[in-house]
Amino acid sequence: MTAMLFLAAACAQPVSAPGPAGPVEPYVTSADLCAKLPPEVPELPAEQSAVPADVTVSWVLECVMGPPAQSGATHVRVERADGPPAELLAALRLPSATEQTGPCTTEYLLPFYLALVTADRQAIAPFIPVDGCAKPRREVLAALGNLPFRPIK
Repeated sequence: MTAMLFLAAACAQPVSAPGPAGPVEPYVTSADLCAKLPPEVPELPAEQSAVPADVTVSWVLECVMGPPAQSGATHVRVERADGPPAELLAALRLPSATEQTGPCTTEYLLPFYLALVTADRQAIAPFIPVDGCAKPRREVLAALGNLPFRPIK
């Protein structure tokens, strides 16, 4: 499953969420997480941007940092999901919450990098809308979890 969640407890201090164009930190990381990719992957953008309304996405790239091994080494899972990701695009176009509406949970999301790849090999690192606790919206996480990702590295 994409963007694994570790549930701990509920109840945190209120956090002001970034606006719709704000980056999600520390959950969304830089393209550096996706180092040494195969040639099928285009050059990845360093900056996040809004998803253009007229974009046609061919496939989705996701790099997820796994928990450190006992040796201390980290593992990065690099995957792609082919086909138009309509549910994900709709979720990415949702606005970020501007205020917290309930208690924040202390679940931990593994850091990830997301890129939408077009047929002409252009990559877009989309802004990820957040909830009132400054975490990626559940709709985005659900849409990612529904995509048929397969390893490419």
